[in-house]
Amino acid sequence: MLASSDLFSVRGRTALVTGGATGLGRVCAEALLTAGARVLIVSRKAEACAAAAAELSAIGPREGFGGTVATEAGVAAPGPFPTKMTQFALGDEKGAERGASAVPMRWLGRPEDIAGALLFLTGRGGAYTTGAILPVDGGVSVTAPPAMFGDEP
Repeated sequence: MLASSDLFSVRGRTALVTGGATGLGRVCAEALLTAGARVLIVSRKAEACAAAAAELSAIGPREGFGGTVATEAGVAAPGPFPTKMTQFALGDEKGAERGASAVPMRWLGRPEDIAGALLFLTGRGGAYTTGAILPVDGGVSVTAPPAMFGDEP
């Protein structure tokens, strides 16, 4: 019998979350911890990683340290989510409304939107999924939306 607690469990695994101190990386670190993984939180900001690890200590085994995994840009990862990085554009009510209006589903991404996709891909539920692109973007990747951050095309 299949149980969702088994399909989305990552118990016994170790996950390295780059950029895991803040924003969507922090959401991913927390989701992996709650699903049973040991989580290594890393970013260029060692102090922020250590602070995030301390804050998440009650959930599960974790470590936070500084480092970088610089790579070539090439993948555009998610639709608009209200994070520290998007605060300049989505940080007030008007900006959030403008950002949401650019998304076919008409809302900004929520932490559980990223967490659910992450646990699917890392747990047993997605174990037979290979070579797939799973856009977590509210439909942005399948349409030509209006300007998201107020810039006219």
